[in-house]
Amino acid sequence: MSSDQLALPESIVASYPPDKLGLFNLIRPNVSDDMLKVIANCDYGENCAENLIELRLLRDGTSLDQPMDWIPNEVLCLFRWSELGNGPNLDTDRNFHIARAFCCCCLLLVPDVNANRRRFEIDSVLPLIESISALDQAHRSALCGFLVWIQSEMDLVDEEFLFGAFALLASLSKPQEVHAMGNWLIAANDVIMPRHCTDFEPDLKVFTDLRYGVLFPVKLQRFVDRLITRIDQEGELVQFLRQL
Repeated sequence: MSSDQLALPESIVASYPPDKLGLFNLIRPNVSDDMLKVIANCDYGENCAENLIELRLLRDGTSLDQPMDWIPNEVLCLFRWSELGNGPNLDTDRNFHIARAFCCCCLLLVPDVNANRRRFEIDSVLPLIESISALDQAHRSALCGFLVWIQSEMDLVDEEFLFGAFALLASLSKPQEVHAMGNWLIAANDVIMPRHCTDFEPDLKVFTDLRYGVLFPVKLQRFVDRLITRIDQEGELVQFLRQL
């Protein structure tokens, strides 16, 4: 596969056309003021009132075109890392997942004014997938369209490009889609990763070599394990996933 052949598989794009706001517009009508208060308060209550004002603007769709300042960027990032039963929770599991999906969508749609985070970073995508998987099929299909849109917004050499492709793979449910996207990811990894190699890091092989941390690898490994169990036979895709 050459660099000019790195468009996503046609079958995937045909099934899930790129859609910037479809998922967000499904989520935000279900985000209550009580949910926003929990999110606004999760930085130890710091600037809670100011955060709540900004979160309402995001929920109502009126501030998506403006870069995000510390308020409410910090509380969105903090709630993004929440886990069900461990952290700021809401009255039902569904409300927790709606609230976390809302936070992740905001972070993925709106850059921060100080450029302290990458807009399409996998740290926001993985918890988004976890929460959307707990909702209905309409949300899951809209997620795939959102991820296809994210891929269309990135350059091949963006650090998050292959991570985003993996996220799309992890969000697909039909076996033929999983295999089509998985085979594409293997080929794309082989083309793109050599471009990230430098004199200081000459041996980068797979896209996970680009990221380090504690929370991120644990969360990503959950998706790798789930994918492997969903693929029927041993083969190149399973071998590739085990390298991640």
